[in-house]
Amino acid sequence: MNHPSTLVIDLVELTAADLHRAGGKAVVLGRLASSGTPIPPGLCVTTAAYDRSLDETGLRQDGFLGIVTVTDWRTS
Repeated sequence: MNHPSTLVIDLVELTAADLHRAGGKAVVLGRLASSGTPIPPGLCVTTAAYDRSLDETGLRQDGFLGIVTVTDWRTS
């Protein structure tokens, strides 16, 4: 089981080193918040939390990820 602090991170705590666990959008918001740019307070649900939810709900085994499609809006 993951420690709760690895599942959700306050945006102001994120740095570039967190890219692998938080994603690019959250890291950019974290950098903005740390720089003093006014942004609404927020949290980031980590990739560990996402992976855990897939495993605990059985969605990974059920092939959920195989039915999700990606649409390229530039060609649609």
